[in-house]
Amino acid sequence: MSKDGSAPEYRYFEFKEDVEASSSAAAQRKGWYCLNVGCNFAIGGRQPKVDKMRRHLAGNEELAKGVLSKSSLCRFSDDACKELFTGEIKRRLDERAEKRRLKNAAISESLAATAKRAKQANGGKQQQSIAKVFGAQRFLASEADDSIAAFFIACDIPVNAVAAPQFKDMLRRTALAGPEYTAPGRTKLGGPVTGSLVKRLKMRRAAFCSTPSRFGIQWIPNSIKVIIERT
Repeated sequence: MSKDGSAPEYRYFEFKEDVEASSSAAAQRKGWYCLNVGCNFAIGGRQPKVDKMRRHLAGNEELAKGVLSKSSLCRFSDDACKELFTGEIKRRLDERAEKRRLKNAAISESLAATAKRAKQANGGKQQQSIAKVFGAQRFLASEADDSIAAFFIACDIPVNAVAAPQFKDMLRRTALAGPEYTAPGRTKLGGPVTGSLVKRLKMRRAAFCSTPSRFGIQWIPNSIKVIIERT
């Protein structure tokens, strides 16, 4: 009945095909019976359940948890039998625990290696991406410098004008307006835009002159001049 008839558990169990009892009960009592005198524990079915046999014979309630109830433990095993199967159960439990530990360690190692490869790959991509971004920024900054220089040369503007706060403020506000911003045309710049600016300047004229006698604007061909005269 067993794949390994030499296992010590079989010395304490016997398979019974026919049991002298009522027909209804006999069908339930066919199986493996403990041979210890006074014990009527049985494991139903033809297939031997060696783990249950072992825990029954050990009679250890702690080791039987989750497998057998307290009432299913053998109360008739001698000390040698209990010692034998208690040791066998503990040895197998230790083996299972070691297998689980090794398996978990292998899984952890595999996950760590995978995470490391992913990090290296992502890190490399990130570094490449950062390098591309900074490279693009340097290129765009160089292009902006060239455009400013070309503007100053074409319009014959002294280069020291870059130190003017208004010039820096113009660049800052243009950048904040975003890439979709379009500078006003000649008519708009010389009309409503300049007019609005002059109104604001008049409101703050004290910052330009404490007692101005005249404050206004003069239109010169292709240019605009704000006039502030003191008395």
